[in-house]
Amino acid sequence: MEKLREARDVLAKIYIARVELSAGNAVLTSVVIMALSLIVGLVVLGWWVFPVEWDYSAIEPEVVEVVREVPVEVPVPVTCDNMDCIGTDSKYAYVRMLSEWNAFMPNSPYFPMYLDQLSDIDSLACDLADGTDDTGEMRRYIKVAYEKNGQGCQ
Repeated sequence: MEKLREARDVLAKIYIARVELSAGNAVLTSVVIMALSLIVGLVVLGWWVFPVEWDYSAIEPEVVEVVREVPVEVPVPVTCDNMDCIGTDSKYAYVRMLSEWNAFMPNSPYFPMYLDQLSDIDSLACDLADGTDDTGEMRRYIKVAYEKNGQGCQ
């Protein structure tokens, strides 16, 4: 009787181990099947058997009709020979960009052309130089003012 109980316990342990092993195989098998079906579905069916072909003429009439339905008011462009027509914040951003660019490319042949785009670039550069605590940044702004007026910031 004792031997039967031991044999039953051994068989139960083997069965539990076998169930755990088959559960691990089931997960692995399902992952492999999912990967293969993704490859077959996307690559084989999507690219080789039934590839998607775009034809923009099919959507163009809809876009044209929608554009015709919406009234569009075109603003009258402001004519300026240079960048004096832009807002003050944009002018300061332009001076910042120009000072950074001059620091990285000091011998650029295009710098004088961009410098002449704003008539008051020297005063803007001096305003920015007065408002910063960074010495390097201040020197870059003063350099821009110097290139414009020959004096820098006074």
